[in-house]
Amino acid sequence: MRKLRKLIFILVLVPAALYGIVKGYTWWTIKSQMESLQSAMAPVAAISWQEIATPLMGPIGVKNIVVRPNIVNDPIQIGSVLIHANGPMERFELLRAHIQDEVPKNLKLSINRVSLDLNGEIAKWLGALQTGATVGTQIDALACGNRKFFSVNDLREMGYKELATDVRLEYKFDESKNALSLFAQVRTYDMMVLSIDATIPGTDVPRKIKSVSLQEPSIESLSITVQDLGFNKNKNNFCSVESGRPVEQYLKAHVESVRARAGEIHFRPSEELLTAYRTYLSKPSSTITISINPQDANPLSALSMPDSNDALQALGLEVSLDQKPIKNLGNFKTAAERLAEMQAAQEANKVKVITYRDTPVPDLNKYIDQRVLLNTNDGKFLVGYLTTVSPEEIVITRQMVGGSAVMTIAASNIARARVLREE
Repeated sequence: MRKLRKLIFILVLVPAALYGIVKGYTWWTIKSQMESLQSAMAPVAAISWQEIATPLMGPIGVKNIVVRPNIVNDPIQIGSVLIHANGPMERFELLRAHIQDEVPKNLKLSINRVSLDLNGEIAKWLGALQTGATVGTQIDALACGNRKFFSVNDLREMGYKELATDVRLEYKFDESKNALSLFAQVRTYDMMVLSIDATIPGTDVPRKIKSVSLQEPSIESLSITVQDLGFNKNKNNFCSVESGRPVEQYLKAHVESVRARAGEIHFRPSEELLTAYRTYLSKPSSTITISINPQDANPLSALSMPDSNDALQALGLEVSLDQKPIKNLGNFKTAAERLAEMQAAQEANKVKVITYRDTPVPDLNKYIDQRVLLNTNDGKFLVGYLTTVSPEEIVITRQMVGGSAVMTIAASNIARARVLREE
């Protein structure tokens, strides 16, 4: 009985002691990392935190972080930065990799509720910048007044009081397939969710952090998803006011501007694609997914193809709206079409010279209402506008002091005729 109690005591004490050691080392490691970051950032910002979480089960990390820049009295708050582990064994593996300065085979990281007060000093300082501090892309701001991007000030006008964001990052090395699975997600509250999911083949697991290096880009699959969480409605109402037209008219103008912008890179989007895009802008909680599954794992090989339509097919590009595939995306203009457009543009941009051109008398009927200079056989010089022309006579209208006068000249009496025209 005594031996049994001793065995039970050992079975309880050893795991408890091991847990205490792991928990203590984990807490000390995180605290040391945070203090190092605190020292490094001291010249520009003060960093503080309330809690270091190191439970046996569940995520470990730092909670309630406050970053206060030295130049303003306005904090950036971070709810937590956490590393997620599925059970004690995965926790031990992360700890072992850290001790041996190795890259973990699997990692799940979350940065939760990074928040910035849009009425605070930092946001106002960002809003005062002429460049930078922008939201979205140039495409988003098309047809919305004369802006190229949306600024922090624009977000306030849309009704946003806070910019709050969650970030998730996960990766996993699959040694059996020699591939890396990567997932990243950025959720901005009341605006949108951006998710990126990729599989990268031919990726060896780097043993040491120092051995991590950039390799030739290769992709087995890539998916980019954008889900609206209310930003489109707020943007539509804002741009309706800024452009001075109803929402439906603004959306029509915006989509046409997107069509024109696509034309600048010689792409002709299909009506199906443009209709889906407009639906995404106007239907709450819509989701657009863009994915590629290239025939060649190196996407640069597709992008280097001379024919853009072949490259589009080689990339395996697909677009869907709310998980419904868009069958016809459109196409790129052929090289011959682009050459013809370029030549037409060059012709249109030629400097047009307008001057008086010698013109045979029988051809004057082509230039009715044009300004004309006439020299007659009897030495007269006449200026006027051609009114009528016949084989026998020419009628012109001349501007005189106090009005105009009509003059008829015999065609046989014209020694020289010149018409003001382009060439």
